[in-house]
Amino acid sequence: MWLAFLPATLLCEAIGIPVSYAYGATLFLAVLAILYLLKRLLPGRDRLLLATYWLSPIVIVASYFGFNDLIPVLLLVVSLHYVRQARLLLAGLACMAAVSAKLSMLLALPFFMIYFFHNRALRQFLRYFVKGLLVGSFFTLLPFFLVSDAGVAMLLSNPEIGKIYRLPESTVIGR
Repeated sequence: MWLAFLPATLLCEAIGIPVSYAYGATLFLAVLAILYLLKRLLPGRDRLLLATYWLSPIVIVASYFGFNDLIPVLLLVVSLHYVRQARLLLAGLACMAAVSAKLSMLLALPFFMIYFFHNRALRQFLRYFVKGLLVGSFFTLLPFFLVSDAGVAMLLSNPEIGKIYRLPESTVIGR
């Protein structure tokens, strides 16, 4: 994710303004890019899109309180955009970049797979999406696992990882 913030940070350092401006500008550009891509994904629904997007609590909180989550969401929307264009290798790459930026984006993968299995026209090209995921994994995740034992330990000890696989106790039959 730090690659998304790097250009504006270098620019701010070069011209001598606070780096916090680079952070805010990058998040603002991410918001605009997400809106642009959603407009391309939902043509003819400009009014509804503008109202729901700019009034969304997620966009408001992430934009004004500076949460980095906008970057992985942007990468996920880029992946959706490429799926819509049937550029599945790029869609897989963008999806894996989103997962690399924020591990919780991994939860989007089953929805992609369901979409491919229910869309006969795209099902035959699923291998390109998977190839994009694998190539993206090679460039974004593999170096992390090979270089940083401490990073892997931190990732695996994160309590949020366990929540993905654990059912709430209230859903277990007999309790």
